[in-house]
Amino acid sequence: ALNAFVYDPPLRACRHARRHSVSVVRRHGTHVPRCQHFKSLEVFTFYPSFERRPTHTHLHPSEMKAALWLVFFAATTSAYTLSGTYQLSSGSATLSGGTYKATAADVSGVYTSNSGTTLTMTSPTVLKSGDTSSGDDSSFYGLNSGVLAGSGSKIVITGGVVNTTGTGANGVFSTGSGSRVELTGTSIYCTNRLGHGVDATVAGTIICTDVTITTLSTNGAAIATDRGGGYITATRGTFLTKGVDSPGIYSTGVITVTDATVTATGSEAVVIEGLNSVSITNTALSGYAKCGAMLYQSMSGDAEVGVSAIAISGGSLYAGSGPAFFVTNTEATIDLSNAVSITAASGILLNASANRWGTTGSNGGIVTLTASGTVLTGLVVADSVSTVKVALTSSSKYTGKVTNAAISLDSSSSWTVSADSTLTTLTDSAGVSGSSISNIKANSGIIVTYDSSLSGNSYLGAKTYSLSGGGVLCPKGGSCDATTSTTTDEVSSEATDEVSLEDDGSDGGASACAVPGLLLALLVLLAW
Repeated sequence: ALNAFVYDPPLRACRHARRHSVSVVRRHGTHVPRCQHFKSLEVFTFYPSFERRPTHTHLHPSEMKAALWLVFFAATTSAYTLSGTYQLSSGSATLSGGTYKATAADVSGVYTSNSGTTLTMTSPTVLKSGDTSSGDDSSFYGLNSGVLAGSGSKIVITGGVVNTTGTGANGVFSTGSGSRVELTGTSIYCTNRLGHGVDATVAGTIICTDVTITTLSTNGAAIATDRGGGYITATRGTFLTKGVDSPGIYSTGVITVTDATVTATGSEAVVIEGLNSVSITNTALSGYAKCGAMLYQSMSGDAEVGVSAIAISGGSLYAGSGPAFFVTNTEATIDLSNAVSITAASGILLNASANRWGTTGSNGGIVTLTASGTVLTGLVVADSVSTVKVALTSSSKYTGKVTNAAISLDSSSSWTVSADSTLTTLTDSAGVSGSSISNIKANSGIIVTYDSSLSGNSYLGAKTYSLSGGGVLCPKGGSCDATTSTTTDEVSSEATDEVSLEDDGSDGGASACAVPGLLLALLVLLAW
């Protein structure tokens, strides 16, 4: 059996293996992260180095046990089968009213398949109970959903209600290239774990207009994309999540939201993983736990490695806990424009730092935040393995303290320094005149230092400059350098006062922006 260890159905063994301390396997000589699908997996055995060996190699008893465990897992993991109480696999159909109820496990209320298939529904009631047999198959392919469009089919729904109560019961799901769901004025309620409101995967598409979505449990984003990416556009509408690790928006694809309200009472407003994006226009975003928006890379296989991008134009973002933006283990761009209001109850605008994901020493955040015509307030901080650049353009104004970050200002923008700050580089040729800088304001006694050894600061000539208001800018180590006792990582720790190491919640939930500040007090008390 071991020598014939080749199986073809998609098998998500890595996630299961991770939970049993089996790190990675190799396919065609390449390390495969957890949950990457295997097809025609070459014969291999587990060795301490996880190198493949010839199939005739004699197995050590411990290796035999591990291999047999994986064979057992493969044998007991059946391929998923998509089905629905109402099914359409070819042609077109138009339905008005009606109730479509699915109570059995893994069965959707409405299911369409195959390219060229179109289902049009007006004011339907879709009720889905019954739990999924596989959380992964529900999250990746829509198993057990209320409404499911697959393999290039199309569903158009006007009005109506979709209500799911089962575990892994997503509201409306689109999976596969060419698959498309269009919703107008539809209400979606998902009350159990792993129940996202709308979810698109493997290049599926969902269009929402005036849609209302409410999710109540854990790992249930209102708007989500998952494995293989997807495309979701939401215009107007209200999106509310109340569960832990249930962000308002979770993107491993391309998500666009305009003129809407997105609120997450137990999680972040927005989470973006890897090479994916979220674009927000004139929308009220609120995240009351962890942070406002998190951009990260979990290395789970759910998202390609690359630049995570969020763009917010107009509207607002409120973070009830942690920083407004938290970036870890990824490159990221944050574009803020058209007077968007950014508020963090913690007073932290941006924190880039290492967390639980990635390789220690190289798992910080690499961030460029660009503000255009926007007023920003709060602490900006990067730890020793992170890089942050803040670009102020088009009459933007920033008030706050900066630690280990670069600042650039155009001639129309300004920075009001709220406390001693440390810069990597300062790009401000328009503001420098002689020995003073006009567009950086700091009260007397405030010192801003820069690294004169960096080429980007060569135009400053390692000199000291007076700032508007009485503060000074001087080279690090210069005569005016206060040489504060707070190190970069100490400030970063302070900025994340709360950094959770919980699971990333890639099933729609998410991550880690915050650790109760009471922890420090507890440690001090214990030491006493």
